[in-house]
Amino acid sequence: MNIDLAPLSGDWTKFTEIVERRHCIVHNQARASRRYCASNHSVEVGASLDAEPSYVQDATTRLELMCLLTVAAVWRKFSVDTRDLIDTLERIAFEALKRERWTVSSRLYEAWSGLPLSEQEKRMCQVNLWIAKKGTHGVESIQAEVEAWDVSGSDESFHLARLCLLDDIDGACALLPRLLEHEKIGGEALATWPLLAPRRTDKRIDDYRDIMRAYVEDQTGPDTSDDAGELPANLSEAQPPHP
Repeated sequence: MNIDLAPLSGDWTKFTEIVERRHCIVHNQARASRRYCASNHSVEVGASLDAEPSYVQDATTRLELMCLLTVAAVWRKFSVDTRDLIDTLERIAFEALKRERWTVSSRLYEAWSGLPLSEQEKRMCQVNLWIAKKGTHGVESIQAEVEAWDVSGSDESFHLARLCLLDDIDGACALLPRLLEHEKIGGEALATWPLLAPRRTDKRIDDYRDIMRAYVEDQTGPDTSDDAGELPANLSEAQPPHP
């Protein structure tokens, strides 16, 4: 199929080490084989190959990404119409973003950006890449780029995105009523949108609690318990709209 897997791996050396370590664990009593040592010169033949939880988590993420990106590459190669691929890959990337899986989301959106997107989708992609980068490295890592981002003439939801990315909560709060009035966003976005996560820690969110509760009840059914006044903490299954 002539698909180069190395760029999809993120780090081919690290990826092949994971595969070779797996072979040693399964077939060589978790001890380094000659084949493993041939590409990992700091390890002696027969050395124990431990797999700490952090290593396993990183390896699992790398393998997951490799599978997803390989499927996307094959899909694109043999697809006449890429719309289904665009929608599917973005849905998976956004789910990762909601769950604060920054590395997964970022890598998938990077791949998504290489597809034939609309101008609206390109902007949405950039916003979500900034969210992931901010989640990983803090607002300082995106501040200069976002401050230079010209949103004049854009949909107001992108104005809100810029304010939220820069942690301008006051500005976001001032803009929200107009966006709600014009139905640019609703209870779903308020309750689940990763971009609005800082907004949900602000007490002014109480002004919109009824809107959020209506959305939650629409998804889960009305809550008749004594705690019905509280919104559930885990809203990760909801799919918020994009800017």
